[in-house]
Amino acid sequence: SESASPPPLALDRPYRWEFSLGLTPSPAQNPRVDGMIKRISLEPTVVAQLNAATPLQQAAVYANQGIWQDALTILAHQRQLAADASLVAWTELLASVGLGAIAPTPMLHCCPSQAAPHNQLPINTNDAQ
Repeated sequence: SESASPPPLALDRPYRWEFSLGLTPSPAQNPRVDGMIKRISLEPTVVAQLNAATPLQQAAVYANQGIWQDALTILAHQRQLAADASLVAWTELLASVGLGAIAPTPMLHCCPSQAAPHNQLPINTNDAQ
């Protein structure tokens, strides 16, 4: 049987996520990270900027909007393509949040058959429900 896709996240509602490695029988002793995520709707002017932009420009637009997941995804993909300009943008973005020291760290190449090039990532222009 086919499984149904999960429903999309509701707009403007914060969600808490947690990831834990089950290395020991005691959950409190396992390494874990957590965070918050919120789906937002983009203004039409931002969508127009994104549609007319190069990948590096798109990353800058996302970063200026505080949308770090998309900015990092684009820059990481561009960095894997070994574009010199993307390394500068990658370093500047990480340095802007106090992570400049890790910027030159080599990236792992994982799952190339599953990674979609940035230009295949949809820009959602119709988030209204």
